[in-house]
Amino acid sequence: MNTRLRGTLAAVAAALVVALAGVVVPALPASAATIGTLELRDAGGRPMPSIDAAQLPSFTTAVATGACPVGFRDATRLAIVAGASTFVASSNQTITDATAPATATLDTPVADYSTAGTLTVRLQCLDIQNGIGVVSTSYYESTLTSSGGSRYAVTPAPTIVVEATTIALAVSPASPVVVGANVVLTATVTRAAITGSVEFFDGGVSLGSEPVSGGVASFDSTAFGLGLHSFTAVFTPNEPVYYAQSTTAAPTVITVVERPTSTTIAVAAPATVNVGTDSVLTANVAPTMAGGSVTFSAGAATLGTAPVVGGVARLSIAGLAAGEYDVTATFTPSNPILFEASTTASARRLVVLPAPAASSIALTVAGPSTPRVGDRLALTATVAPADATGTVEFLDDGVVLDTVGLSGSVAELVIPSAVLGTHSYTARFVPADARFFEGSTTPAPLLVTVAAAPVAVPTPTATPGASTGAPARVAPAAADPDGSLAFTGFAMGGLVLLAAGLLGGGGALVASRRRRAAQD
Repeated sequence: MNTRLRGTLAAVAAALVVALAGVVVPALPASAATIGTLELRDAGGRPMPSIDAAQLPSFTTAVATGACPVGFRDATRLAIVAGASTFVASSNQTITDATAPATATLDTPVADYSTAGTLTVRLQCLDIQNGIGVVSTSYYESTLTSSGGSRYAVTPAPTIVVEATTIALAVSPASPVVVGANVVLTATVTRAAITGSVEFFDGGVSLGSEPVSGGVASFDSTAFGLGLHSFTAVFTPNEPVYYAQSTTAAPTVITVVERPTSTTIAVAAPATVNVGTDSVLTANVAPTMAGGSVTFSAGAATLGTAPVVGGVARLSIAGLAAGEYDVTATFTPSNPILFEASTTASARRLVVLPAPAASSIALTVAGPSTPRVGDRLALTATVAPADATGTVEFLDDGVVLDTVGLSGSVAELVIPSAVLGTHSYTARFVPADARFFEGSTTPAPLLVTVAAAPVAVPTPTATPGASTGAPARVAPAAADPDGSLAFTGFAMGGLVLLAAGLLGGGGALVASRRRRAAQD
């Protein structure tokens, strides 16, 4: 045994002598015999197939394959035997269950017992009599064998069930990935307490290893080139004695593509509409070959989605409440590998007005009670409500006579010379802005009959002394001094009848002085 080991074990023994005050530890008799082996366990209770004397403590507990012999079931202790020397490595520990496998725990770590050759860890059973410990001639032991250095193999080797592990791999972002984007590989190992490392692979090429912390290891890179990438991961535990290596069940594949073509989108909408009126929102997407859909929104509310056809998307909307809306549009490409999504740079203001107010119109005519041809007539239209603005069309039997603007709530059309016949007058109100007022028409036509004008007739000159029942003689006109033209008139109830005759080819009237003389 080397000088270092002797000094270490001697120091431990001296400390234990003080701790065992009054307990005598006699040497083992020549008839001492091994009755079983030990399983050396770490602080987690796991069996150790090997120990490292340079890592303190090397092991924590020794568990025997059976109970202490009858008569020696008061206490146990551990000893390390190096060659012919025996050194106590723990204090006496009271046995609480005499039939259970004997155990002993190190209470003073062995600082360093590395040496070439063989060491023995021995669990001794004691019978305490009047404070004196009597050691059984039977004991449990295991052998530590070193080929040099501080690593020792435990004999017999314990039976250790290696626990399987699993590893899952996630890749972000999802495929397809734009070239130059940061791709993150995240591996998750079962049981977060397991330590080790994960090696990441792209196809058969190692990307590197990362330590596992809390059951997770990650790797990221922006250097992946165009094309397919098949990622896998392999977990290697720090304690392969207890945990198995594992590999992802299947590769995770992504496609790295060229950066897609950028797009722009602009939205158009009417400035104002009335409640309940259908309106069309339009979005123009560039380039025009980009296919996909456009979602129109007003603030946080979605108005609807429409397909893009030839670079244009149209959405018909109705039912918006009165108010102001800031309309935006978002383009979602059907093929994100080729085209990027885009959103309008600014909103378009849409004002929804209340429903237009109803209107009414009344029509009156001013003029003679019985108008005749040539009389002056005035048509007056009155529109309600009084604040309505616009024009009035005046119609006669459906034909527009003229259009007159409202003054206040009244419009007037003057007909300077009435035309013979019956006229069916109507009036139609046309609002200046249909968003605020509805149009209206007179409910029924206004009928006006225009009579013919009276005929003007010359007043006849009566012959003095003639009775009112006799024919009235009319003197020849001054233009007819020779008496070749004469008028004969008869007064009948105020109506004058005139007769004239043509004289042969000369055109003289038949009436002549000779006839008048004959009648006399």
